[in-house]
Amino acid sequence: MLGKGLVDARRGLEVLKKKKTRHHLATDDFYLDSMLNGIFQLYDSIYRDWSLRDKEYLTVFFENDDYKGVSKKLAKDPSTVWRKRISLKLDQLFVSKSLLRLVVSNKCSLQ
Repeated sequence: MLGKGLVDARRGLEVLKKKKTRHHLATDDFYLDSMLNGIFQLYDSIYRDWSLRDKEYLTVFFENDDYKGVSKKLAKDPSTVWRKRISLKLDQLFVSKSLLRLVVSNKCSLQ
């Protein structure tokens, strides 16, 4: 005999495997689930593209999102840092974080 929690967890793992994703949120709200899972899928696709070599840039960009300031701090050419910021998809990351906050705050305010 398997408990409901174990059965639900097993189903969740099967969904993750089928969709080839690492995140799956399940609530009683289909639309909320769809929005959150979509946002996490976007976020994860950006995150997975980053390498260990990107850590130096990411650390500084998260402190200050100005490519000119980052170029000075890292002693790199500003155009190189600007291109690196584009390749790291930081704009998309920040949009997905904003969407996540909006969805969660909207859902919390509705309850």
